[in-house]
Order: sequence, then C-alpha cells, then structure tokens
Amino acid sequence: MKKLMFVLALCLAGLRSFGQGYLDFGNNFTSVFNMPIFNYDPGNPFQSQFGIPSTTRVAGVFPTSGTVNYGGTLLQGTGFTLQLWAGSTSADLHPLFTTTFRTATADILPAGLIRGVTAVSIPGVDAGQPAWYQVRAWNNNNGLVTSWDQALNVLADRGSSAIVQSGPLGGIDSTGGVHATSPNSTDWVSFSLIHIPEPSTFGFVGLAACVLFTGLRRK
Repeated sequence: MKKLMFVLALCLAGLRSFGQGYLDFGNNFTSVFNMPIFNYDPGNPFQSQFGIPSTTRVAGVFPTSGTVNYGGTLLQGTGFTLQLWAGSTSADLHPLFTTTFRTATADILPAGLIRGVTAVSIPGVDAGQPAWYQVRAWNNNNGLVTSWDQALNVLADRGSSAIVQSGPLGGIDSTGGVHATSPNSTDWVSFSLIHIPEPSTFGFVGLAACVLFTGLRRK
C-alpha cells in the first residue's frame, strides 16, 4: 500500500512542471487555518488592522489564540477581490491567483474566506525551495476594478497582508528530485481594508478647511 501511494505521488508530481514549485493557496484549511479578511473599520477607516482575530469576534477562527477585535465586517461575495502575489524574493512578487469571497447569512464565517484550496505554481522558484508571497484584497466596484494597480489608481478600498515566506514548494525540482507535498499558505494572518474616500470627499474636506482658515483669519 505504501509503495502504491509513493508511485501515485510520483505520478501526480510528474504532471507538474519540471523545475517549478507549487504552493497550496487558500485561507480556509479546515480546523487548522481559518484567516478571514475584513472590511474597513467605520470608526477608524484609514487604519488597517493586522493579526489573528479574537474568537469573541469571529467564532471558528484557527489558530484560536488571536486577540484582534476587528471593527469592520467580514468581506463577502463577488464585490471584493482577493489575489495571491508570489515570487522568488520579497521584492519580486507577481499576481498568480485571483478569486472572490464566499457568502454567509450574516457577519459570520464563511464570509471572509475564499472557496477551496488551489495549487498555484510559483514561476522562478524551484520545487523544494521556499517562495515569498503576499495576500492582497480590494473592493472591485462591481467588477470594474480588475487589478491591484487599478485599485491603487482609482482609489478603491484595499488592503494587504505582510510579505511572508512559505515552506519548501512541492513538485519536481530541476535535478529531477520529487517533492510530493506542497506547503499550505498558513504563514500569514488576517487583515482589514482601508477606506479610500471618493474624490468629492477630499474636495469637501478641503473646502471645509478653507472656510475654517478664513474664519480664523477674520478673528
């Protein structure tokens, strides 16, 4: 039986690209790693929060040692996009996988989580070597904002995790060595988006500041 399993692992690895590693990406590894992503905190919309959520805020989070009390709701549905960026160094990350969020009947899990786990190939990183990766999310404005660059340029609500290093990637390395097990993306923690006001909001704030300054000068 063990020999059969080993042969099966070799066959599966053989289906993957030679000399290119794989990472199993997701934020929901049942009862092991549930790291949901949150919307901005209405009470502090320009400040992103980071860390494992408190179980008093979200039941079902793993690991369960978190203390961060997120003020925003869990992200839900297709109105928000999540993207995996990865590469060979922390300074050379590229978008490799894009998805949207699951939904729930309220502000509870599985909102904040994506559907399933996906084996993602990491170009430029050999199997058996670690990769660097980051998770980024944004409000896609009903599907109009389709990339991180757009999220930056059109002032969409957005946020990202820290850049972290994975375990040794799975696959067949450049020497023909087999690494049958790909690491799970369990090295990061939850985060929240920041709110980017509409340009008209900036104009209103500027006008209010001018009025206040003028009033102070007259006094």
